[in-house]
Amino acid sequence: MNSADLEHWNIALRAKTPLEIIRWAVAQAGGRAVVSTNFRPY
Repeated sequence: MNSADLEHWNIALRAKTPLEIIRWAVAQAGGRAVVSTNFRPY
């Protein structure tokens, strides 16, 4: 991804909700995405 790509996706995703952005990002991984969370204190 280059700076033109980043600018394009920044504009395209700007108005999306966080959930829509996550769905888009996971779809880009072609079934190879790993998503994890950690809500405990360090």
